[in-house]
Amino acid sequence: MSQDEGYVAWEGELNTLEDLRIVANLAVTIVKPSDKIILCGPLGAGKTTFVRYFVEVLGGDPREVTSPTFMLEHRYTTRQGVITHWDLYRLSEPPLDWGPENGVFVSCIEWGDKFSSVLSEGILLLYWKIAVSPANNTLLRSLRMVHRR
Repeated sequence: MSQDEGYVAWEGELNTLEDLRIVANLAVTIVKPSDKIILCGPLGAGKTTFVRYFVEVLGGDPREVTSPTFMLEHRYTTRQGVITHWDLYRLSEPPLDWGPENGVFVSCIEWGDKFSSVLSEGILLLYWKIAVSPANNTLLRSLRMVHRR
């Protein structure tokens, strides 16, 4: 699935954490119950931080949000329902128990682009890129959010 398939809902540089909070606020206005948000990008790009802000915007406790790398899945309670937060980084196959659950509002899936079957289920795709500025040797983060509805 190409990152160009769908409507580009937001695209730009992430210069501050506040920029990522703005993206999370926008994502909340787009998603509907049972949607899957696929988070694609290198280690340290900001995938878990996005989930933290997303949960916070929905009235959940952002302090509960941590990377689920070793647990595979975390769950967070919000006003809208449960947010599941998956990390597929260490998997060689997608989880077998993959599907809509009662009470789950949205699933946020880190490294979902590893598996075409998971990627194809995403309604909202976030693609991070990180580059080093040749001018001052600092990291530049950019993000493209694609909506597929």
